[in-house]
Amino acid sequence: MRFIFIICTFCLSSFVQAEKIAQPSSPQPKQAIGLSLGWVVANGLSYRRYFGNQFIQGTFAGAVDKDEDREYVDASLSYGRYLNTFELTEGAFPFGLKFIAGIEAEHDNNRSIDIVSNDQIKSANELHTGAGFGLDFGNPNRNGLIFSLDIIYTASFRGFSEFEFVRLGLLPSVSIHYNM
Repeated sequence: MRFIFIICTFCLSSFVQAEKIAQPSSPQPKQAIGLSLGWVVANGLSYRRYFGNQFIQGTFAGAVDKDEDREYVDASLSYGRYLNTFELTEGAFPFGLKFIAGIEAEHDNNRSIDIVSNDQIKSANELHTGAGFGLDFGNPNRNGLIFSLDIIYTASFRGFSEFEFVRLGLLPSVSIHYNM
C-alpha cells in the first residue's frame, strides 16, 4: 500500500511540475525552422507551425543533376502532439515527450539498394507512413534550439501508381529546429 501511495504522489507531483513549466514567462513560439533526417518526418529543410501543444511540420529536400540524369526529391507532412513537457531539475534539462505521425513521398532515381533493405530497387518512388513517439531536448514552449529524436513504426511502399509493400518496422528520425 505504501508503494502505491509513493507512485501516486510521484505521478501527481510530475503533473503539477509539468503544468508550471508549460506556462512560460515569454510567449509560446508560433513556428520553427530546421533540418530533419529520417523516415516519415523526411530529409531536408523543415518548417513547423505550433497550435498550442500540437504542431504540423512540412519537410522538403530536392536535388537535380541533368548532366548525370540524377534526381532526388523528398517531401513529408507530419503531425505532432506534446504529451508532456517538463524539466529534470529546476531550470535545467528541459524536454518534451511527443506523439508523431505522418506521410513521406520520396523519389530517387539513382540508388541501387535501400539503406534498410537488401532487395534490388525496382522503382525510384517510395512512400513511407507511420506513427510513433519522440523526445524533444530543449523546451518546446520557449524560443530557442530543440533537438528531436523520434522512433516511428513505419510502413513503406514502392511505386506511386501501383503500391508494392516493402517493409514494416521501427525506424529512427532526428531533427534540429529553432523555435521563433
